[in-house]
Amino acid sequence: CAARSPGRCFVSAANWQHVLICALLLAAKTWCEDPYTVSDAREALSDSYDLSRLPDLEAEMCALMHFNLSVKPRTLYEYYFALRELGRTRLRAQGKATTPVSRKTQPYLQR
Repeated sequence: CAARSPGRCFVSAANWQHVLICALLLAAKTWCEDPYTVSDAREALSDSYDLSRLPDLEAEMCALMHFNLSVKPRTLYEYYFALRELGRTRLRAQGKATTPVSRKTQPYLQR
């Protein structure tokens, strides 16, 4: 953002359009089943706006929101296997067949 103090970004007449585009792009990435990408925004808006700094603005906006863009592998595995087991439980309750857990993934379930 153009004007900034620690932990704050000020929307101004000079940057409000880029901030809005970035906010909409982040919302679409979070909410939509088929998320938009920076290249989609560039393609759609390149005639109207200079979006060359959009990836930088996006990263800065995420940092200002304290949005963690990285996930530790252990956390990923915990959620992945918990969701997978939940799905299997639901399938079994519906009387549908499920595939067994492979030997490669069993150690992660025992942590």
